[in-house]
Amino acid sequence: MPSGAEEGASETLASIGMEISKLKYEHEETMLIFRVFQSALESLHDGSLIGFAPPWWGVIIGSTVVLRLFVAFPAFVYRQRGIQKMNKFDAVINGWSALISKQVLKENADKQLSKQEFQSLARRRISIKRQELLTQHGCHPLLYALVSFAQLPIWISMTFALRRLSRGVLLTSDDGLVVIPPDPGMLTEGLLWFKDLSVVDPTYILPICTCAVYLLNSVLAHRWSKITWDERNSSCETPVRFEDRPEFAKVMTVLNFVFPFIIGYGAAISPAAIPFYWMLSSALRTLQLGLLLNNRTRRLILKK
Repeated sequence: MPSGAEEGASETLASIGMEISKLKYEHEETMLIFRVFQSALESLHDGSLIGFAPPWWGVIIGSTVVLRLFVAFPAFVYRQRGIQKMNKFDAVINGWSALISKQVLKENADKQLSKQEFQSLARRRISIKRQELLTQHGCHPLLYALVSFAQLPIWISMTFALRRLSRGVLLTSDDGLVVIPPDPGMLTEGLLWFKDLSVVDPTYILPICTCAVYLLNSVLAHRWSKITWDERNSSCETPVRFEDRPEFAKVMTVLNFVFPFIIGYGAAISPAAIPFYWMLSSALRTLQLGLLLNNRTRRLILKK
């Protein structure tokens, strides 16, 4: 099951891969979802969607807040509530373990099974019962993994749309290459020291801030992973400490603390519009994790 940190890591890898590639041209048949996001951002900017024309910095902030508040956060809460349900059913399964083991032993009494073969059969039976129980109550682990990764196209599309708007596009046509320049507003409608959203921040303050926010997010995500791990193991007969979790989980933890520096590099070579969006999105995700790390707000949000 992906944690909050793993979700952020997926977004980071997708965004960084696009920026480092630095494509020289784009075909007219660019994926529809990218064009839809670009058109939506342009409609927000020219006021045709909301009745007034905000500057580009306002469009980026507003769209990021809306996506995080009405898409990412509800999906995260839904997944965490589902994980809570799974933890409760795991407690039930743990209570059945001894009974299932006795049943397996009785069914195979006429067979000369080794201890390892018996344990393998018992684990398989327990696993099948668990999958049946979770599926019956609509909280299969695969469902929550899909909910998490289904958000990824949104972040990819936002990054692509902002890259096209801030850099311009070089299209191919029957008459040769057609240059579509950056949106004129991107040149002047930035914020504070990064007024020009179409160029790299010359002060590198924005990339540093972006890296710092992602690093804070990784720290909070690590704490949240420990909390959810301890809650899940609290019902086990032989709980596994967070420090003794599988090697894969440990590797993911290390990678989650490496990603902020990768994103910082990507921000340092990207037009300011892109790291501005990355920073805002990560800041809101950090706020989300901060609320869940507080016992009172966690009980309110997750209805514990």
